[in-house]
Amino acid sequence: MPTHPLDRTTHSLRRFLTGVTALAMAGVALSASAATLCVKIGGHGCSSTIGAAVSAASPGDVIQVWPGVYTEQVVLTKSLSLISMSPHGAIIDASHLANGIWVDGMSAAPNPGVANVIISGFIVRKANFEGILLTNATNVTLVGNEVTDNDQALDSASGSCPGIPAFAGLKGGRSEERRVGKECRSR
Repeated sequence: MPTHPLDRTTHSLRRFLTGVTALAMAGVALSASAATLCVKIGGHGCSSTIGAAVSAASPGDVIQVWPGVYTEQVVLTKSLSLISMSPHGAIIDASHLANGIWVDGMSAAPNPGVANVIISGFIVRKANFEGILLTNATNVTLVGNEVTDNDQALDSASGSCPGIPAFAGLKGGRSEERRVGKECRSR
């Protein structure tokens, strides 16, 4: 062990830099194992649906979605990055479906569920309930998404919520969903 204060500082700095270098190399090794998948209308060497790409992906993979309208509900149950290749060019039209994108960690409950998810650049529209729903999920990053014209199944005149999932807002024995300008209660 060095005895001079400057030698101790130099030694500590070397140990620190060695540690940082090892971590950086481990990070490169981890990121090198992540795959990039693509989604395009009609396929053309890519998946033709976002759901198919999600099913084929491994945790940590990146899914790049080309512009187009994708009529589906996307369910994420693992760590993924879901990226629109053109901001607001990829549209998830969830007409007659519960949600547009569901980051679903419920299978792990009561333990922490899905973590480290990125969703960026999508328009998510016309879902019966939520455009983007997060359940039992942590470290989820939502960037540059436009979530619009959802809550299609909520009937504020009758107060009914046909098909609302059981986990949605349980309070005192009844489920209750509140939205801006709409209220839905079931008994």
